[in-house]
Amino acid sequence: MPAKPNTADATEAEIDALVAAFFACFDNRTHTPDLWALRPLFLADARIFKASDTGIDTMTVEAFIAPRQALFDTGALVDFFEEETTSQTQIDHGLATRLCWYRKSGLMHGAVADGVGCKTFQIMKTDDGWKIASITWRDTPATRQEAQK
Repeated sequence: MPAKPNTADATEAEIDALVAAFFACFDNRTHTPDLWALRPLFLADARIFKASDTGIDTMTVEAFIAPRQALFDTGALVDFFEEETTSQTQIDHGLATRLCWYRKSGLMHGAVADGVGCKTFQIMKTDDGWKIASITWRDTPATRQEAQK
């Protein structure tokens, strides 16, 4: 009799795939991304929170996507990618929290736009699979050398 798959491992793999799909949407090294492909990854009323020295910006998914898509469409942001460098995930009864650190690299209007930061994903299991309920994040400027580690 074949061994049963480990449900916890399968669940974490699904969450890994969801977060990887989120980060992959921002890669424009080989093509112009379609950030609207992010929409199905989120719950309908999901929110995104960006912390900075000036306060906290709260956005709907659409308000998050639109200005970033414009950066790609106009060519203002080129050779850009963002990737998770390390993470911790806690899962319990259809709820998951993913704390991750990431790096990003690219050129914005011809200037280096590298950085690192931290994102927290709140994720919920739905009938359609795991969906992002919210993201909180804070960017930290980095030297190109730090961002390429």
